Amino acid sequence: MFDAVLLATRDPQELDALLERTLPLLSPGAEVDLLLAGSPAPNALEEPAAVLRARGYAVQCASDSARLSLAIEARVAETPRPLVVLPCPRRAGVLSSTWRNFELHVLDRCSTTLLLREGAGRFARILLPLDGSAWCAQITPLVATVAAAHGAEVSLLLARPVTLSVGALRAHADALVPDSEALLARSRALLAEAKVPHRTLTSTQDVVEAILRRAEEERADLIAVSTHGHTGLLHTLFGSRARAVLHYARTSVLVHNPEV
Repeated sequence: MFDAVLLATRDPQELDALLERTLPLLSPGAEVDLLLAGSPAPNALEEPAAVLRARGYAVQCASDSARLSLAIEARVAETPRPLVVLPCPRRAGVLSSTWRNFELHVLDRCSTTLLLREGAGRFARILLPLDGSAWCAQITPLVATVAAAHGAEVSLLLARPVTLSVGALRAHADALVPDSEALLARSRALLAEAKVPHRTLTSTQDVVEAILRRAEEERADLIAVSTHGHTGLLHTLFGSRARAVLHYARTSVLVHNPEV
């Protein structure tokens, strides 16, 4: 469970939907920062803040005339939070191009970012891709927490790792799990321990294509991906997966950055 969260939006009417999916993830008495960006209406956060305080949460409210991505970046730099939640603006199913700045500067600074598509209600089906990398194993406990809090089923998607050159593979052998089945077994065990219903899917497709296709077929309402915490070449290869999923997925996306 999270002990602090930043909820950010441009529209105070979106807060109810954000809170419905976020509150199950918070510890009792957690710190909740409400951020209203863009052209904030005066006192727009007073009512939701009062409701949260009555439920025992420590609430801070802030407004910023800057666009949402810049407002979040400034707020996170000032007060880091383990979880950032915000609505996911899209055009025809694709992440708005105006959010490129957000992708580059905010996701890299946040440990966990939850971008929510329209529609209230708890998550029912979560897709967790596993590509055989050690960093994928680090996101499983987080997904177990979210699934248990929402009463969701988890579909583990076992996909082949991206193909690297022989030199890159040798140079980064310690960053890859040689036995994907072992990783899958550990993920299953962790979900079982958390009493989260789960099943396994497999694919030999390109990882991003497999994730997007399976998300549609399984009617997943949340996809969980990791940035892998790479730098240089590996960041370009592995990190681009998370960004591609974030850009094209038609559902909510949970992004985990293990190095923050």
